[in-house]
Amino acid sequence: MLTVYTGGERFAHLLYLGNAEAIKKMFSIEEIPKAATTLTRLFRKIKTLELANKVSQKLWEFTDKIMDWEKVDADWFNFDSSVIVR
Repeated sequence: MLTVYTGGERFAHLLYLGNAEAIKKMFSIEEIPKAATTLTRLFRKIKTLELANKVSQKLWEFTDKIMDWEKVDADWFNFDSSVIVR
């Protein structure tokens, strides 16, 4: 999500984040992937609907921990996985 926020349109744009140490401190992140292939390999392992649902559930649980939903009144991110940017 940080990559999207900084203007990235592909996993390869992960490098847009710049100073990894500063980003880790700002967002309390322990580790940032060093290569886009880290994420693409992860998502390629999701081959069943059951696993996709499990990953989705865990992502929403994480999002609930970091989002203050009371303050969200009009804006929403829409991620369309069918779009391939080249």
